[in-house]
Amino acid sequence: PSKSQSFLNELVIYFDAREPEFTTPSSKVFFAVSLLKDKAKTWVDNLLGDGEKHILDVFPAFTTFHSAFRARFNDPLEAENARLSLRGIKQGTGTVADYVLASEQYQDKTGYDDVALMEIFEAGLLPSIARTMYTLQSMPSTLAGWMIEAKKLDIQRLKQVNKNKQTPAEKPAQP
Repeated sequence: PSKSQSFLNELVIYFDAREPEFTTPSSKVFFAVSLLKDKAKTWVDNLLGDGEKHILDVFPAFTTFHSAFRARFNDPLEAENARLSLRGIKQGTGTVADYVLASEQYQDKTGYDDVALMEIFEAGLLPSIARTMYTLQSMPSTLAGWMIEAKKLDIQRLKQVNKNKQTPAEKPAQP
Protein backbone atom coordinates (compact mmCIF):
# COMPACT_ATOMS: atom_id res chain seq x y z
CA PRO A 1 0.00 0.00 0.00
CA SER A 2 0.95 3.63 -0.39
CA LYS A 3 2.30 5.55 2.60
CA SER A 4 -1.06 7.26 3.04
CA GLN A 5 -3.00 3.99 2.99
CA SER A 6 -0.51 2.38 5.37
CA PHE A 7 -0.97 5.30 7.76
CA LEU A 8 -4.76 4.90 7.68
CA ASN A 9 -4.49 1.12 8.12
CA GLU A 10 -2.22 1.58 11.13
CA LEU A 11 -4.71 4.01 12.69
CA VAL A 12 -7.61 1.60 12.25
CA ILE A 13 -5.60 -1.26 13.75
CA TYR A 14 -4.49 0.95 16.66
CA PHE A 15 -8.07 2.10 17.33
CA ASP A 16 -9.35 -1.49 17.21
CA ALA A 17 -6.63 -2.70 19.57
CA ARG A 18 -7.16 0.12 22.05
CA GLU A 19 -10.90 0.56 21.68
CA PRO A 20 -11.57 1.49 25.34
CA GLU A 21 -9.27 4.52 24.97
CA PHE A 22 -11.15 5.89 21.95
CA THR A 23 -14.73 6.09 23.09
CA THR A 24 -15.79 9.14 21.09
CA PRO A 25 -15.51 9.97 17.39
CA SER A 26 -13.60 13.12 18.31
CA SER A 27 -10.89 11.21 20.23
CA LYS A 28 -9.96 9.32 17.07
CA VAL A 29 -9.85 12.52 15.03
CA PHE A 30 -7.65 14.32 17.56
CA PHE A 31 -5.27 11.37 17.76
CA ALA A 32 -5.02 10.96 13.98
CA VAL A 33 -4.43 14.67 13.36
CA SER A 34 -1.81 14.82 16.10
CA LEU A 35 0.32 12.31 14.14
CA LEU A 36 0.35 14.25 10.88
CA LYS A 37 3.60 15.64 9.51
CA ASP A 38 4.92 17.47 6.46
CA LYS A 39 2.39 17.73 3.60
CA ALA A 40 -0.42 16.18 5.62
CA LYS A 41 0.11 18.64 8.47
CA THR A 42 0.15 21.55 6.01
CA TRP A 43 -3.07 20.23 4.45
CA VAL A 44 -4.86 20.27 7.83
CA ASP A 45 -3.37 23.66 8.73
CA ASN A 46 -4.75 25.08 5.48
CA LEU A 47 -8.18 23.56 6.16
CA LEU A 48 -8.26 25.12 9.63
CA GLY A 49 -7.13 28.53 8.45
CA ASP A 50 -6.02 31.09 11.04
CA GLY A 51 -7.89 29.51 13.91
CA GLU A 52 -11.23 30.24 12.25
CA LYS A 53 -12.29 26.61 12.37
CA HIS A 54 -12.06 23.90 14.98
CA ILE A 55 -10.75 20.48 13.90
CA LEU A 56 -14.16 18.91 14.56
CA ASP A 57 -15.79 21.45 12.24
CA VAL A 58 -13.64 20.04 9.46
CA PHE A 59 -13.66 16.38 10.57
CA PRO A 60 -16.65 15.69 12.85
CA ALA A 61 -15.79 11.97 12.96
CA PHE A 62 -12.88 9.71 12.09
CA THR A 63 -14.78 8.39 9.07
CA THR A 64 -14.87 11.94 7.70
CA PHE A 65 -11.12 12.34 8.30
CA HIS A 66 -10.44 8.93 6.77
CA SER A 67 -12.39 9.72 3.58
CA ALA A 68 -10.88 13.18 3.19
CA PHE A 69 -7.35 11.90 3.81
CA ARG A 70 -7.76 9.12 1.23
CA ALA A 71 -9.18 11.55 -1.31
CA ARG A 72 -6.29 13.94 -0.80
CA PHE A 73 -3.32 11.58 -0.49
CA ASN A 74 -4.10 8.23 -2.12
CA ASP A 75 -3.10 7.66 -5.73
CA PRO A 76 -6.08 8.49 -7.98
CA LEU A 77 -4.64 6.15 -10.61
CA GLU A 78 -3.93 3.32 -8.18
CA ALA A 79 -5.73 0.66 -10.22
CA GLU A 80 -4.15 1.74 -13.50
CA ASN A 81 -0.67 1.91 -11.96
CA ALA A 82 -1.18 -1.49 -10.32
CA ARG A 83 -2.20 -3.02 -13.68
CA LEU A 84 0.89 -1.58 -15.38
CA SER A 85 3.18 -2.73 -12.56
CA LEU A 86 1.66 -6.21 -12.48
CA ARG A 87 2.12 -6.71 -16.22
CA GLY A 88 5.76 -5.65 -15.88
CA ILE A 89 6.63 -8.32 -13.31
CA LYS A 90 8.27 -11.45 -14.70
CA GLN A 91 9.76 -14.49 -13.00
CA GLY A 92 13.00 -14.07 -14.93
CA THR A 93 15.88 -15.85 -13.20
CA GLY A 94 14.15 -15.75 -9.81
CA THR A 95 11.95 -18.33 -8.15
CA VAL A 96 8.22 -18.68 -8.60
CA ALA A 97 7.86 -17.94 -4.88
CA ASP A 98 9.55 -14.56 -5.38
CA TYR A 99 7.43 -13.92 -8.48
CA VAL A 100 4.26 -14.70 -6.51
CA LEU A 101 5.25 -12.28 -3.72
CA ALA A 102 6.01 -9.52 -6.20
CA SER A 103 2.70 -10.09 -8.02
CA GLU A 104 0.54 -10.25 -4.90
CA GLN A 105 1.30 -6.69 -3.89
CA TYR A 106 -0.58 -5.43 -6.99
CA GLN A 107 -3.25 -8.06 -7.71
CA ASP A 108 -5.98 -6.78 -5.38
CA LYS A 109 -5.52 -3.21 -6.59
CA THR A 110 -5.97 -3.96 -10.31
CA GLY A 111 -9.71 -4.58 -10.31
CA TYR A 112 -9.07 -7.67 -12.46
CA ASP A 113 -10.96 -10.89 -11.92
CA ASP A 114 -9.30 -14.27 -11.31
CA VAL A 115 -9.28 -15.21 -15.00
CA ALA A 116 -7.41 -12.05 -16.03
CA LEU A 117 -4.98 -12.42 -13.12
CA MET A 118 -4.29 -16.07 -14.12
CA GLU A 119 -3.50 -14.99 -17.69
CA ILE A 120 -1.10 -12.30 -16.47
CA PHE A 121 0.49 -14.71 -13.99
CA GLU A 122 1.02 -17.32 -16.71
CA ALA A 123 2.57 -14.74 -19.05
CA GLY A 124 5.13 -13.82 -16.38
CA LEU A 125 6.25 -17.37 -15.65
CA LEU A 126 9.29 -18.97 -17.21
CA PRO A 127 8.05 -20.47 -20.49
CA SER A 128 9.14 -23.96 -19.41
CA ILE A 129 7.01 -23.79 -16.27
CA ALA A 130 4.02 -22.30 -18.11
CA ARG A 131 4.19 -25.12 -20.72
CA THR A 132 4.45 -27.78 -18.03
CA MET A 133 1.35 -26.39 -16.31
CA TYR A 134 -0.68 -27.56 -19.33
CA THR A 135 0.59 -31.11 -18.96
CA LEU A 136 -0.66 -31.48 -15.38
CA GLN A 137 -3.24 -34.20 -14.81
CA SER A 138 -5.50 -31.69 -13.10
CA MET A 139 -5.20 -28.18 -14.52
CA PRO A 140 -5.65 -25.42 -11.89
CA SER A 141 -8.77 -23.30 -12.36
CA THR A 142 -7.95 -20.50 -9.93
CA LEU A 143 -5.11 -18.06 -9.50
CA ALA A 144 -4.27 -19.64 -6.14
CA GLY A 145 -4.13 -23.05 -7.83
CA TRP A 146 -1.83 -21.72 -10.54
CA MET A 147 0.49 -20.25 -7.92
CA ILE A 148 0.64 -23.46 -5.89
CA GLU A 149 1.30 -25.70 -8.89
CA ALA A 150 3.86 -23.30 -10.39
CA LYS A 151 5.75 -23.25 -7.09
CA LYS A 152 5.83 -27.06 -7.04
CA LEU A 153 7.13 -27.18 -10.62
CA ASP A 154 9.73 -24.54 -9.81
CA ILE A 155 11.00 -26.56 -6.85
CA GLN A 156 11.44 -29.52 -9.19
CA ARG A 157 13.23 -27.28 -11.72
CA LEU A 158 15.59 -25.93 -9.06
CA LYS A 159 16.39 -29.44 -7.81
CA GLN A 160 17.32 -30.42 -11.36
CA VAL A 161 19.45 -27.28 -11.80
CA ASN A 162 21.29 -28.02 -8.55
CA LYS A 163 21.74 -31.66 -9.51
CA ASN A 164 23.27 -30.61 -12.84
CA LYS A 165 25.70 -28.29 -11.03
CA GLN A 166 27.30 -31.12 -9.05
CA THR A 167 30.94 -31.64 -9.89
CA PRO A 168 31.97 -35.04 -11.32
CA ALA A 169 33.42 -36.01 -7.92
CA GLU A 170 30.04 -35.33 -6.28
CA LYS A 171 28.01 -37.32 -8.79
CA PRO A 172 27.24 -40.93 -7.90
CA ALA A 173 29.36 -43.56 -9.64
CA GLN A 174 27.89 -44.99 -12.81
CA PRO A 175 27.87 -48.84 -13.11
